[in-house]
Amino acid sequence: EEAAAAAVAARAVNVSDRSTGAAAAAGAACAGLGAQQGQGQAAAAADCPPQQQQQQQPELLLATATGTSPPTRPPPPPYDGLLLTRAVELADRLLPAFDTPSGLPALFVHLREGYVRDAYNSTCTACAGTLLLEFGMLTALTGNPVYMDRAEFAARALYGRRSRVTGLVGASLDVGSAEWASRESSIGPGSDSYYEYLLKAYLLFGRSEYLDMFAQLYASSMRWMQLPGSPQGYSFLVDVHMDTGRLARPFVSSLGAFWPGMQALAGQERDAVQLHANFTAAWRAFGWLPELFGVDLGKVHPEDPGYNLRPEHIESTYLLHCLTQDPLYLRVAANIQHTLHTHNRVKCGFTNVNHVDTGQQGDLMESYFLSETAKYLYLLFSSAPALPDYYILSTEGHLLPPLTDPTALAPERL
Repeated sequence: EEAAAAAVAARAVNVSDRSTGAAAAAGAACAGLGAQQGQGQAAAAADCPPQQQQQQQPELLLATATGTSPPTRPPPPPYDGLLLTRAVELADRLLPAFDTPSGLPALFVHLREGYVRDAYNSTCTACAGTLLLEFGMLTALTGNPVYMDRAEFAARALYGRRSRVTGLVGASLDVGSAEWASRESSIGPGSDSYYEYLLKAYLLFGRSEYLDMFAQLYASSMRWMQLPGSPQGYSFLVDVHMDTGRLARPFVSSLGAFWPGMQALAGQERDAVQLHANFTAAWRAFGWLPELFGVDLGKVHPEDPGYNLRPEHIESTYLLHCLTQDPLYLRVAANIQHTLHTHNRVKCGFTNVNHVDTGQQGDLMESYFLSETAKYLYLLFSSAPALPDYYILSTEGHLLPPLTDPTALAPERL
């Protein structure tokens, strides 16, 4: 596993270096394209008849018809930092969640009173470990190190409690004792974005510690969670016991479909292509990607058989298209988009499916559908493969610019 982790880290560094060069080249190309487009638009405006020029400027047309001067628009007021102020207010109301015996954030905190709800004394791995990007960016914007310090402490605490046998982490911890409340290891619900944020924190902030932590956990996950190929040729990562690596349940979580996209960011192209193809096969077999399904694609889990408009498979499709430029991923995206428009579109938006076998519609559109699912589909068909060279996408699909050191950056430079 040490050798595998070192290889993963080396590939991720190479991808990071290549992205920097690609970004520079893409930036130059975009600048040239922009200049050409600007010249073309100016020429088109000069060549078009006066009537068409007036049609392009309705305010000028109205002023000419009424004999008045064209209206002047006042300049927009300068930005006063309102959103940053609100972000700081919210983060400060969240900080009491860390006032636990272990220092790990509690699952719930009262935003007005600031107390932690004692009835919920455990937190999931993803809940505690998915703070590095947002809290790190807040430290960069405010100069206050407390946000990054708390996020780093939580991420390191989780990593430090991985199994000495398998190198895996569990799914939830007791925030009082810092002992694992669930010793099942998963890349699905409760754990998924912790892995993602270790890699993305390295790409965002450039700290090798994050890459080392990611590489070790990634190598352990691929060794212990990945099933050998089924008779049908499908191979997925499944939940296992963190101390033994034994199978916990023979079902695949649709949330694990983010893994191929993360592999693409880490330079693990071959594994990413194969796993993405398996999730695509599951989509085709069921018509959607069910919340939980059998490893042989033969059945869905009876307690969770629906499709909730989740973005993970579409996100991986986008990132693999960015990496490979293979038009296959555009066809995959077009099929997904067709399904959504045909079977999930309703009067007020899009809705979930209660059971993929019947296609019965529910009445739920989670906020992540707009922030991620629809956004990744838009990006796939917007000729924007260089976007990951310039920005890191958070686990909710928000764009964050890379920073060299969030604790040393002058906020006025942003």
